[in-house]
Amino acid sequence: KHNKEQYKNSIRRMKKLTYLVFLLSFLGQAQIVDPVKWTTKIVQKSASEFELVMEAAIEKEWHFYSQYTPDLGPLPAVFEYKNQKGNYSLVGKTKESTYHKQFNEDFGVDEYYFADKAQFKQRVKVTNTNLKEIKVYLEYQACKEQCTQQDKTFTFKLPESQQADAIVSEQNNENTAVVV
Repeated sequence: KHNKEQYKNSIRRMKKLTYLVFLLSFLGQAQIVDPVKWTTKIVQKSASEFELVMEAAIEKEWHFYSQYTPDLGPLPAVFEYKNQKGNYSLVGKTKESTYHKQFNEDFGVDEYYFADKAQFKQRVKVTNTNLKEIKVYLEYQACKEQCTQQDKTFTFKLPESQQADAIVSEQNNENTAVVV
């Protein structure tokens, strides 16, 4: 009798556990909304200058807003360049591909947004020749019928051979400056 009762309790616990695992896996999948897929690349422009390129592929019917979206409108894309101090400087502002412009009755302002795809480029001048990577943090709002707040961190690895070239180039520039 004792073994029979333990067996029944064991079966009940297994059923509850199975139900709980099923429920959690379903809820976990249902809440992940990531309608924008990102790719990145780094392009060397000179011995110490690089262009960071971030490209977005946006799912059908979704869009997100330009960093230049007017105040009082929806939330714009915001780029934050990490580990900048003493390592690199930004050359100009972050450039973006052509956006759509549409007046929004709810906000009473023009919206600047991207649909299908978007590209962002930021030129940087490396000042620390030992720098191995640049991190860029992006916050943006992706919308379809409702909006969801998104964020991404991109890591751009500087090519090691380019770092050596940058060191040689900067040393040559210093020597030239001293000689002249």
